[in-house]
Amino acid sequence: MRVPPLRLAPREAVKDVSDNLRDLLVGSVIMEGPDWMVLNKPSGLAVHGGSGVKIGLIEALRQVRDDLSFLELVHRLDRDTSGCLLLAKSRDALVTLNESLKKHGMDKRYLALVSGRWPARKTYESARLDRFDAGNGERRVRVDPNGKVSRTHFSVVETFEKVTLIEAEPVTGRTHQIRVHAAHAGHALLGDDKYATRESGLLTKQLGLGRLFLHARALTFPEPGNGRPVTVKAPLPEALEETLKRARQ
Repeated sequence: MRVPPLRLAPREAVKDVSDNLRDLLVGSVIMEGPDWMVLNKPSGLAVHGGSGVKIGLIEALRQVRDDLSFLELVHRLDRDTSGCLLLAKSRDALVTLNESLKKHGMDKRYLALVSGRWPARKTYESARLDRFDAGNGERRVRVDPNGKVSRTHFSVVETFEKVTLIEAEPVTGRTHQIRVHAAHAGHALLGDDKYATRESGLLTKQLGLGRLFLHARALTFPEPGNGRPVTVKAPLPEALEETLKRARQ
């Protein structure tokens, strides 16, 4: 969601990658170009190490892809979010792609399952967002009239009896933006341990969902060097497909 600073992290000594994580990362690469790659990031894997995380995706992938002399995140996804994650394989590509992000030159689409019936007329949310420390170093976000300008476009994909599958397109890239905007609209994401309501918590249990239902389904960006649009799509994880099957029943 957030655009990371261009400052490059030093390659400190990190925990060795397990065989399971190595296989997971190798199998997660969806598409790769000369100076970029897109992964279908697994849910539960932090993109960076730190704050109790011994090794993150980027540190692990640098070990797995030791054929590359440069590898950096272009953007980030929350730890519990799955789907399209773009990385740069050269400094020039990182600069170009970061500039595209800042100028809203990328199109990112997410699938989310929310509590209640999302009204079709509700096509966007623009509540200002503010980050704050919730204690124990945990970061949270709240709606605040003095917060940063934020905007998310929403559309209904499928409506069920008690939940709705929606597509979210974040125009700005604030931390937890989709999650907070959906909750503010009265339809919290299922499986969200930070912004859950009583209703969304009960529905999460009823559907047997064990993770956040937020998936970066598609990413379109201008390819560094030639500017041609590249679109990459990440299939919905099996756990989320199973949740949708139960919702349809």
